[in-house]
Amino acid sequence: MRIGQASMEYIIVIGFALLMAFPLIMIFFSQSQDVTDQLSMNQVREIGRKVINTAEKVYYLGEPSQTILKVYLPSHVDSFIVNGTTQEIVFKVKIESSLSDVVFRSDVPIYNSSLLPVSGIRFIKIRTVDGRVNITDA
Repeated sequence: MRIGQASMEYIIVIGFALLMAFPLIMIFFSQSQDVTDQLSMNQVREIGRKVINTAEKVYYLGEPSQTILKVYLPSHVDSFIVNGTTQEIVFKVKIESSLSDVVFRSDVPIYNSSLLPVSGIRFIKIRTVDGRVNITDA
């Protein structure tokens, strides 16, 4: 066997291995992005439920009740709006390069406000003021 033939066979084997590995790498990155998106949505749902439940508790305890929630806001959150007119908390979340609205309805009256969508550990102040619940950054 000649040296040139052995190196050519070696190159063919390595090329075939890389050809087989490339689709696996692409599938891995696609699946990891799906898991990251799902994790972000679950975190947003947990934050929304926690804020609504706490707002209802504070409202029914009456003025001057207040509490501060410590939550982790994922980096996929584009905006965090409290709409007093419709009594909803709306998260705009970037999933697969598009914005999705995640909406939570409150049974108690709330004030309009907009919280900073800065990712990481956040403190949210929830307090009763003039018969309504005020949700702001702490």
